[in-house]
Amino acid sequence: MEPGTDDASPTSQPVETVIDEFLQAGRKSGNYQSNLRSVLKKWREWLAGRGVTEIEAVDKRVMRNYAQYLQQRIDAGDHPTVDGGISASTGWTYFDYVSAFLDYSVEWEYLQENPAQKGAVKDELPDRPTNDSGSQQFWSS
Repeated sequence: MEPGTDDASPTSQPVETVIDEFLQAGRKSGNYQSNLRSVLKKWREWLAGRGVTEIEAVDKRVMRNYAQYLQQRIDAGDHPTVDGGISASTGWTYFDYVSAFLDYSVEWEYLQENPAQKGAVKDELPDRPTNDSGSQQFWSS
């Protein structure tokens, strides 16, 4: 091996480092920036609790487990007596924020592909809520 090189993969980066880079890149501001930062911090903590600290370790199985975790929180959200529950739309927002970060990771070659975009991963979440006008209620004056 040549001096000044190491045998670590160029993608072997701490998740925290890549998240910081992502948050500093591009045009993210205001509430979006704040919400994105918060969700990615909680996701990183969730990963660390499962022993995942390097970006290259985030694979389809990890993201399936994260989707299942979100589904559990969505299920809890259906019970008003359970703390920590979220709505399906919030679960999808969290998932979409993480997926956007993983898209960035692919773009900058930290990952080969975005594991959040696999059908088997998305199948772990409920149907995505829609804002279609047929499901809205209208009240007369």
